[in-house]
Amino acid sequence: MKPCRFEIAEEKIEQDALVEWMSYHPVIKDLFFKIHNEGKRTPRQGAKLKRQGLKAGVSDIFIPFPTKSHHGLWIELKRRKKYRCTNEQQIWIDRMNELGYFATFAFGWEHAREIIEKYLSGKLIE
Repeated sequence: MKPCRFEIAEEKIEQDALVEWMSYHPVIKDLFFKIHNEGKRTPRQGAKLKRQGLKAGVSDIFIPFPTKSHHGLWIELKRRKKYRCTNEQQIWIDRMNELGYFATFAFGWEHAREIIEKYLSGKLIE
């Protein structure tokens, strides 16, 4: 019998859990959306999507809920294991922060939930 070992959930499973939690949140349940930017595509599909506005690096989740200090919240969700972000993702995060949004990386859905709760309560530290 093999010993049990902790498996790191795939990013899509983390995403599903976060979306389910947000769907029941009394403030943001109708105020969030997922940017479907990931996935494998043929060069032809990629070119078509770029013509339609797809941009590399755009964060996974946007919550257009302003606070006293930010216009809205961008979250790039990663698996719990700390994966590296792409250069394009870091550029997007930095740019959104410069423009007055709060933009960050979250490692697992629980981390994202914590960020969202702090953001909504005004307790986020930049």
